[in-house]
Amino acid sequence: MEDKVVPMLQYLKFALFFLFILSYGQNLDVLRKKSYEAYELGNYNAFKDLNLRMLKIHPSHPGVLFNTAISYGKLNQSDSLNYYLKKLISWDADLDFEPIMTLQFDKKDELIEDLKKYALAFKAKVSKSKAFLEFDGKHHFEDIMVDLDTIYFTDIHQKSIIRTWANNQAPDTLIKFDIPPMAMAMGNNRNIWVSLTNPFFNNTRYPQSYLVQIDIDSAKELHRVELPNSTLIGSMVCVDHTIFATDSSKPQIFVFDAKNGKIKTILKIEDAFNLQGIAYNPNNELLYIADYIKGLLTVEVESLKPLGWIISSDYLLKGLDGIAHVSGDNFIAVQNNASPLRVIKLTIKEKLATEIKVLENSFEPGGEPTNLAISEDKILFIANNPWPLYDEEKNPELESWPNPLLKYVPLD
Repeated sequence: MEDKVVPMLQYLKFALFFLFILSYGQNLDVLRKKSYEAYELGNYNAFKDLNLRMLKIHPSHPGVLFNTAISYGKLNQSDSLNYYLKKLISWDADLDFEPIMTLQFDKKDELIEDLKKYALAFKAKVSKSKAFLEFDGKHHFEDIMVDLDTIYFTDIHQKSIIRTWANNQAPDTLIKFDIPPMAMAMGNNRNIWVSLTNPFFNNTRYPQSYLVQIDIDSAKELHRVELPNSTLIGSMVCVDHTIFATDSSKPQIFVFDAKNGKIKTILKIEDAFNLQGIAYNPNNELLYIADYIKGLLTVEVESLKPLGWIISSDYLLKGLDGIAHVSGDNFIAVQNNASPLRVIKLTIKEKLATEIKVLENSFEPGGEPTNLAISEDKILFIANNPWPLYDEEKNPELESWPNPLLKYVPLD
């Protein structure tokens, strides 16, 4: 076995062990071990088949995708090698080509040159956004929501909801909490539902989490619902009088009755990993849920039936965070576990992402884009959330925090 291939295989070994603990158990672990054995024995057809079986379980795992490409290189099937590497490049334009250089296959130099050009195209700066508002002070804006001409932010650092206005009126604090607010959704009758939790917990110290109802006019807390320990709501959307909230600590969705302030049910997504953004398309009455590790899932609102994962033939839908429905079949999403970081527009027809367009991938160092919202003719997004600017003990490195920046991209 060539030395250059070992690091990626070892990376896959570590990553799949992690997944084994998280979810699928023996299936992936057995396939992983068998794939290494096949590679060691030089049985590259078996190596390929085993990796393809793993991709059916986890279609966006970079290590499995890379090893699938390696298998096709070993079998001198350059078209398939090219396909899997280009899919990886769509997510990571800084992909290391060194392991590929050790393989022998037809038209190798031509293919690698083409792959490098493909990577350069994804690295090319796209900057369609403009600054909308820059805030003074130390803030960690996590979620954003728009209601008429008012823009609301949850502020983890200040433990408050901050609001500003579309006319750039000076921001103020709507309400402060005893626990950091995370996600929020607009309810009925001028109220906001917001999740409260401490996002910096560890496995031995689970924080208490809540869903809280806020009256906008009086800026007072109306109702507080206790959630199970260790719940970390990633995103929420309100459909009629029902709130759907993703749990980032477990692959499940809380279905919450906003009329009587009670949890109706908890929908467990067995084949998911880390749920984040959620959007509702009223045209087909489906929820679109971003799994940060795996991709994009659809769930039927009425039946709460998961309908499966969105397929993209040539683009890796991995690292999606915030997502919003725009109109028709069109969505906007932040992809902040990708290189480069980006804001994308997706056109989704049934289970297929038919078009993906990068709207912005030029971000200043420090912070990362996270959540977004639609405001009339604009897509507003938080451009420099300070998640990367905490130390290993999860303390904020405040001296490194930039002033929060809200940017926008015009809607087509």
